[in-house]
Amino acid sequence: MRSRALEAEGRLDPRGGPLTELGRRVRDLRKARGLRLADIALRCGMSASLLSMLERGQVNCTMGTLIGVAHALRVPVSELFHPPREMLEPVIPRALQQVMTGAEGTRRVFVFDRARQLEFSENIFRPGSRTAARPRAHGGWECGVVVEGALELEVSDRSYHLRRGDAFAFNSLRPHRLCNPSKRPACVLWVNLYDDGAAGGNEADGSRRAAGAAGGPRGFVGHRR
Repeated sequence: MRSRALEAEGRLDPRGGPLTELGRRVRDLRKARGLRLADIALRCGMSASLLSMLERGQVNCTMGTLIGVAHALRVPVSELFHPPREMLEPVIPRALQQVMTGAEGTRRVFVFDRARQLEFSENIFRPGSRTAARPRAHGGWECGVVVEGALELEVSDRSYHLRRGDAFAFNSLRPHRLCNPSKRPACVLWVNLYDDGAAGGNEADGSRRAAGAAGGPRGFVGHRR
């Protein structure tokens, strides 16, 4: 019997392939740090059984869930898919840009700078998709702008309707998620500043720490509902 968490977070994919590689990468990163499944599950607020299925390549989680896992492992989410590549040239050709596929859509990483813990990406959300089953918190700061379609942004129990041209910015310690309730894909240009010194946590943990978190704007531009 499938759990509700599995139904909400992802879907089984019998084809394997990329999911198997993703799972192996997560498992290798976890073991290299001497962490148990229960340790990562506690840090990112998901069940150990779902995390185990992720490591076995049996579930395609949302990008929001993968960001939580990555933060628990203290690596950028792009490292879950590929080993880090050092930037040697000022131009990154499209053919060399990493493309990640999650349950809610695709994420193309234009730039990742490990030294500055900065990631610049394009995120395309499928109709009816969401970045997580419920709002999640993690270390860092993020901002973006909607370039196509419309989205619902939830941050700290408030909902905002974002249309084309609307921008957002907030401390990632505040529980958040994005949803695409429309029948058309939506596209967002996104910047993440990772905080590799903070421990990943669940929504309640993030809410407590967000209240006193220093550095980075906490507001966002949109249409409050």
